[in-house]
Amino acid sequence: MSPTKLTSAVRAGEKALGGPFDMAIANAGVGVTGYAAKDVSDAERMMQVNYFGMLHLFHAVIPGMMERRTGRFAGIASIAGLRGLPTASGYSASKAAMQAFLEAARVELAPFGVRITTVNPGFIATAITEKNKFRMPFLMKADKAARIIIDGIERGARVVEFPRPMSLIMRFVRLLPAAVYDRVVGGYVRREVGP
Repeated sequence: MSPTKLTSAVRAGEKALGGPFDMAIANAGVGVTGYAAKDVSDAERMMQVNYFGMLHLFHAVIPGMMERRTGRFAGIASIAGLRGLPTASGYSASKAAMQAFLEAARVELAPFGVRITTVNPGFIATAITEKNKFRMPFLMKADKAARIIIDGIERGARVVEFPRPMSLIMRFVRLLPAAVYDRVVGGYVRREVGP
């Protein structure tokens, strides 16, 4: 959806509801697995939907929230954005971009009373994951994931990251030196995906 259409949709929603939105959740997303050397069009599409889609919603709702000095914006990123994952390079990049933007926005908007939540789920049983051919650790049902996200946003969490075991693994992997990471993850890729 173009920025103009999205802003028009937000204004129409506010008019229909009789007031401005006090919360917005950017949850549009696409994911395509493939190697980094693959055609760039998949990466462009993921960046357009995942990252720029979030930005367009952000810019449609945030000025009003800043003016009212209240509101919450949540972006559904991914644990995959914590480190570049082989066969998911474009997806990881789009989610890392979301995380970096939301982190900066969280600090910038705090003085205006606007709160930002970054949501980093692991593998969730959705249309995005059902086409994956590899084993997905800690795969979670969508309704359980939705409850965790809602609970986190309602309690005002800055970051909601789950499932816990996957979060801990990725946070540890994030600290690994590049040479160690390459060796560990490279072995997984050869085993799960093949040459």
